[in-house]
Amino acid sequence: MKMYAKCAVQTGEFEMGLGVYLEMRRTGLVPNEFALGCVTKGCAALGNKELVFCGEALDLVSRLQFYCLVQFGISDEISVTTSLINMFSKCGAMRKECLVFKSAPFKSIRTCNEMISGYNLNCGHTEGLNLFCNLRGMGLEADECTFSSIMETCSKTENQKLGRRMYGSIVKSGFASHGYVCSSLLKCYVGFGMLDDSFVFFNRVERLDLVSWGAMISALVHKGYSSEAIGLLNCLKEAGGQPDEFIFGSIFNSCAGIAAYRQTKSVHSLVVKMGYEAYVFVVSAVIDAYAKCGDIENARRFFD
Repeated sequence: MKMYAKCAVQTGEFEMGLGVYLEMRRTGLVPNEFALGCVTKGCAALGNKELVFCGEALDLVSRLQFYCLVQFGISDEISVTTSLINMFSKCGAMRKECLVFKSAPFKSIRTCNEMISGYNLNCGHTEGLNLFCNLRGMGLEADECTFSSIMETCSKTENQKLGRRMYGSIVKSGFASHGYVCSSLLKCYVGFGMLDDSFVFFNRVERLDLVSWGAMISALVHKGYSSEAIGLLNCLKEAGGQPDEFIFGSIFNSCAGIAAYRQTKSVHSLVVKMGYEAYVFVVSAVIDAYAKCGDIENARRFFD
């Protein structure tokens, strides 16, 4: 039954997973840390998807935390702690999230990362930065998830000075080529308008994955650097890379932004050639690009 609950949550059947868990408790079976971790993940997903459900999710998880975890003696399991923190942060219950973190007998980088992510989600950026600065004092080393979250914090707080300092720490720690860290730093730098620094960092990364290319292109489009974004798409193709539907969507947005009809036609041909013309995200971007370029006929034809 524990396995059924786990499989239901992992496949997105969150309500079914919670139902299996409740049935397990009614039959007298004792949940282990994996079952409880899955239940809290299910509550977090439902609470995040439907705000109406948050009250019920919080009630269930509160009872799990203060009854089951203590009774079954697994309150110090990292997987359960991180799941609880994730659950409370997604439902905006920061006091409960902090209580879980502070009461955990062992602090790990996983639980700290979850806390920092929760602070970012609930505008507790100062608290997240304080926790990051205290990692060394806790005997912990930042990993790729930590740096990715902190770059997000720098971006949201427009803390350009700290963003520059983080660059040195990221390179020194060897995480500069990690996809999520690289993309977070690029988004942050482009967001600050530091275009030259963004390209310097981008060109220094030895192994650029598609996530990093997509992050750079998306950030450029978002800040209005449409020509630079289109130029970067050409660099990606020259490097032997294949754009995905998200990159194509961003590029069409940039074409629409500057009414670049020739580029729109060229990229559209590439989309058809690579088989992305059926993706909804791409379709809407293509229609918008043609419409803003004044080619209503092609926009209508693609819509039909």
